[in-house]
Amino acid sequence: MDRPRPTTSFSLAELRVLAGLAQGMTLAAIGEKLYLSQSSVSKILRNAERRAGLKLVERRGRRIHLAAAGADVARAVQPIAIQLEELDVLLDNLHHGIGGPLRLIASPTAANYCLPHLIGEFLKDFPDVQLALSIVRPEDMLDIFVNEHYHLGVSPTTTYPAGLVLERLYEDPVVFFVGPDSPLADCGEVTWADVRQQPLLVPLSEAHWAQVFQELARRGMLLGRYIDLRAYEGTMRLVGSGYGIGVNVASALDREFRDGRLRPLTIAGVSLTMPFYLIQREHVSLPPVARRFRALLKARLGTQSPTSSGILPDGIQA
Repeated sequence: MDRPRPTTSFSLAELRVLAGLAQGMTLAAIGEKLYLSQSSVSKILRNAERRAGLKLVERRGRRIHLAAAGADVARAVQPIAIQLEELDVLLDNLHHGIGGPLRLIASPTAANYCLPHLIGEFLKDFPDVQLALSIVRPEDMLDIFVNEHYHLGVSPTTTYPAGLVLERLYEDPVVFFVGPDSPLADCGEVTWADVRQQPLLVPLSEAHWAQVFQELARRGMLLGRYIDLRAYEGTMRLVGSGYGIGVNVASALDREFRDGRLRPLTIAGVSLTMPFYLIQREHVSLPPVARRFRALLKARLGTQSPTSSGILPDGIQA
């Protein structure tokens, strides 16, 4: 009668014990690391030998050492043991909210101007976090958030689709601006009629900006000459060269205002802000690391203007 063929499928515990012996650890030390008694570790070794059908360990004096076959097996399982150690660290980090994946999605303005310093601060405190940030247009934000797996989103939208929760996170002042050589640069307060005399560079085809100008129209402030320009950086460069008037949110213009490359306009009767929202799934519990980042966003951005210098045009209030 043929003998049963031995199996070479080791359990995780057996792999850990063999790897520990390969590192020169005693059975007692291995047991302490795995939260097992020394007798349990011995039993695990006997089971491993039975599975392999080979003598894996031998006693030399008062200590257990790997036999030749055991050393060969231990060398083979060493990469697996390292991965198991990394998995233990990952699970511990996930449990305590100090590591693991954090998937964010944000509109270009939020991603480029408001979030970077907060992300940097967060990663300095939690270097084991594997962060991924996707930048999408606000009009595509909600559809992508629904159909792909993200923990949190930040975007200027007011749409509340089923399955998502939007919470107002911060208000970003809407700012009209000119270049330093513009005739309006040093005029103090100007009127909407003054604005209408200049070409206005505005991303009017974007829904959240269309809402801004719908509100101005409701106040009787209609557009004059305008160019529907969605290139934000290009708009700032064009206006900085002395052509026309641009419009953007204050967080995107902070550096240019401080450097004097652009000048904010104070327009009589114009005081608008653009709300940005924190987005997450309804009835879905965030992992600990995402909860930590959400708390940071709310603490640092909640109900505040995100500009760092505090330079805002008069008459524009957050």
